[in-house]
This record gives sequence, C-alpha cells and structure tokens, in this order.
Amino acid sequence: SVGLMNVVGCWFGGMPSCHGAGGLAGQYKFGARSGCAVILLGVGKLALGLFAGQAMDTIIRVYPKPVLGILLLFAGCELASVGLRAMQNAGDKLLPCVVTAGAYIGTKNMALGVVAGLVVALAAEAQERHQASKKGEA
Repeated sequence: SVGLMNVVGCWFGGMPSCHGAGGLAGQYKFGARSGCAVILLGVGKLALGLFAGQAMDTIIRVYPKPVLGILLLFAGCELASVGLRAMQNAGDKLLPCVVTAGAYIGTKNMALGVVAGLVVALAAEAQERHQASKKGEA
C-alpha cells in the first residue's frame, strides 16, 4: 500500500507520495495554500454527497471531459515544475534517476529499474569516496 511505502520510505530519505498528489498539486495551482483548503474541500464533498447524491451522480456523468482534462493538465504542469526545479539543483546526482527510469521503461520491470538505479548510485558514491581519499593523500 502507498501508506506503508510512505512509512517505510521516510526512514530512507524517500519523498512522501500518494495517489492524490495530482489533486493536491491542482489545488495548489488554483490557490490552495493551507490545510484548511483540504478540509473545506472535504466538507464540501461530504455535503454534496449527503444532500445531493443522486443529482451529483447525473452531473458527474454529463460533466464535460475536456474540462477535467484541462484541470489535469494544470496539475501535471505543477508537478512537472517541481521536478524541473529539483533536476536543476541535482547536478550529477541525476544519473541514478535516469538509469532507474530507463531500465524500468525498457524492461517493464520496476524491480530491475530500482536495482539498476541503486547500482549506479552506489558506484557513483564509491567513485566520490575514492576521489576524496586520493585528495587526502596528495
């Protein structure tokens, strides 16, 4: 489960994530800046579900899909901008990420992608330590 992944991953420097990351990014993009926004959204959804459940079912079915697509586009752009900023600050630390993604996409095997990325990360770290020890000797 994603919750278990977050609980375990945080001890290894993992970034918390969830199935709703796109929704949160969209809310942020459209102005939500505090936890109160999420609470208000939840209360609004509960009220709509309790008092207009049947009508909402019909509205959701006829709601224009292109509008949802535009909202998804804005949420995706917000998530991509965060990734872009992280990449700009990553420098040479980006190689393990690229190898992980490439191995996963190339093999369709997530475990193989993770192992490949870990091998590259460990090799890069070993190379840095070796170079640092050479500087110390000189």
